[in-house]
Amino acid sequence: MRVSITGLTLLFILMLLSACSSNVDYTPDEIVKTEKSVTAIKRIDDYQIRLKTNLVNEQTAQLLRFQAGLRYVGSESKIEIMHGYDIHRIDLQIDDQSILPPSSSESIAIPTLLTKNEWLEENMELSMNEDQFERMIKSDGDIVLYSYYFEDGRTKVENMTRALSIKMSDIFQ
Repeated sequence: MRVSITGLTLLFILMLLSACSSNVDYTPDEIVKTEKSVTAIKRIDDYQIRLKTNLVNEQTAQLLRFQAGLRYVGSESKIEIMHGYDIHRIDLQIDDQSILPPSSSESIAIPTLLTKNEWLEENMELSMNEDQFERMIKSDGDIVLYSYYFEDGRTKVENMTRALSIKMSDIFQ
């Protein structure tokens, strides 16, 4: 079953998310660094979100590749969530302000069944222009993963902003 969300409804939800997001802690619970990659994981309520990316250098940093993940770790064996076409969004921020152009989209509510302890993964790419790259390096900006989903009837508005961030210095060689 797909439920259409109008542009006005989506705008209202995004305004609520923005109002609630100022007190949200984006710090990962765990960061694992290898010779080639960085993985950050954060538990939020009955879920974990994960951001994996390869280490980058000046030649490779303008095209960032990520694998975003969502995992249910609660008490039930399966649970249904609702989300838009993309569950995750990546943002580049300096001093809590996005350096990417604004974006918006009209979305639908797609049901997805999550099995306990299994990752739902999404591969993503984000390109930076030279100015954005230099600003991110100079200020040690944040790469923020937002996860947008809800459990029908169980998610409170104040729990809708789910995010984690890693520093540019975490992935830059």
